[in-house]
Amino acid sequence: MWNFEEYIKDHKIALLGVGSILANEYDNIDFYPLYRPLTGYIEKRRFKIYEHLPNGLKKYTNRGQWYDRWQDFIEAYDVVIIGNDLRGRDLIEYLQERNPKAKIIVYYESIIGKKNRKHPARYKGINNLEFVTFDKGESEELDIRYVQFYYDPMYFDANSPSVSEWIRLKGNFDIKQDVFFVGRSYDRIGKLVDIHNFFKATGIKDKMVIMKSPHHLYQPKYQKYMTDKRMAYSDVIREIFQSKCVLEVLREGQRSMSYRPIEAVVWGKKLITNNIYAAEYDMYSRSNVFILGVDDNSRIKEFIDTPLEPYPKELVEKYSPQNWLETLLFYNGG
Repeated sequence: MWNFEEYIKDHKIALLGVGSILANEYDNIDFYPLYRPLTGYIEKRRFKIYEHLPNGLKKYTNRGQWYDRWQDFIEAYDVVIIGNDLRGRDLIEYLQERNPKAKIIVYYESIIGKKNRKHPARYKGINNLEFVTFDKGESEELDIRYVQFYYDPMYFDANSPSVSEWIRLKGNFDIKQDVFFVGRSYDRIGKLVDIHNFFKATGIKDKMVIMKSPHHLYQPKYQKYMTDKRMAYSDVIREIFQSKCVLEVLREGQRSMSYRPIEAVVWGKKLITNNIYAAEYDMYSRSNVFILGVDDNSRIKEFIDTPLEPYPKELVEKYSPQNWLETLLFYNGG
């Protein structure tokens, strides 16, 4: 039994914008979107105006009009966990006015950066509030706790089959490529193209689905490598099943692993990464992980063609939603 299963016999947890799969499995864990859906141009414009009000003025407005229905039940919860949708301290202050005893945890599912409205420096003076991050680099930089995020296909696609159902389907797919990558271009398009050209020169067959990032300008030479279309996550899993390896290329400044290594573990694939700190990954082994810029490039083809060393069952379980919540509530991360 997980520790939190004993805990929720007498307590309630609200998950706001993150962890919906746990609410589906446990009676005393509830999930709500953080903000209600906005309808029409005028309402969206009003919300934008509200967002840019000084925080001292927001308390004199009807703040609750923007929040989802969790506000009707918030007094009942002992712990409130908030995901990446957080947009300002006004929400935290509102929540604490309604339920001053609740422990509040804000969990960063992605890199936030120094100027983001979610930066902990913008929440000074608020008690009973903890910030936690998925990224080791930001954990050290911001002096906040690190907890590895969970993996579940339904996090990306609410209509996706479960992990167990995907595992059952995996045998229906044949290998058609050595390496697969999917992700937005961000600041890494040059790196991705260089890696693609390296694979091509080495006789490695790869498939890269590089989606253009909004508001980015790209050199003409990169246009042919990118697409405007988003790839459905179920299609991502199918491509992983048809590949020997998953490729991870981190964004500038990111140190902790992305979802790619976790996908490699859950679906039983090797990992190729440009993260020079990848030897710190709990899934790392020389047999299953190749670090670009660290390992000898001349052995990459041999690495790809050598059979996978199976990952321990305990490692797969570490990336479960249950382990994420357990660590978030009771442990110091890791």
